[in-house]
Amino acid sequence: MENMQHITASKEAAENWFKSESYLNGLEIKPHAATDILEFARQYAANKQQWDTAFEYLKNTDLKSLNEGKHSLEGSDLYIAVSESTNKDLADAKWESHKKAIDIQYVIDGAEQMGVTQASQLNVTDPYDELKDVMFYKGEGELHLATPAEFFIFFPSDVHRPMVKADGYWGSKKIVLKLKYIE
Repeated sequence: MENMQHITASKEAAENWFKSESYLNGLEIKPHAATDILEFARQYAANKQQWDTAFEYLKNTDLKSLNEGKHSLEGSDLYIAVSESTNKDLADAKWESHKKAIDIQYVIDGAEQMGVTQASQLNVTDPYDELKDVMFYKGEGELHLATPAEFFIFFPSDVHRPMVKADGYWGSKKIVLKLKYIE
């Protein structure tokens, strides 16, 4: 078993741990380059079991056969949301962030553009809704193509803009795993 204290000891240790991909436990899809490696290492060390459960689920589940809607992950306090839809024009897609949850967003089929930025680059349009654990923003940020080749991890400090139309794609079927954020 890895020394969890070691992976958070320094930026270099976290980067080496991230590059080793040992946390994936054989999962073939990889985290996107936009992942905050230091925060990922900290969160993984703080709650390794929830991360292992999430990655095990992605590895061993026939994701294409999942029905739309929210589902609990048996034996854990994690839940998933599965959606299938045409994506939105850039102007209609909202920036969002959460305070209590970490999102793992994975496009199962199709593709979408995924915006990623920091809250300091945006203006709040809808203040934090504690019941829904979401805050919305307006502004500009970087867009990345989200495909079945990799997944995105969004921590509370990561403002994201999901479900933006990607040229040449019908839309996407995706899964969002909600993990508990550890302060």
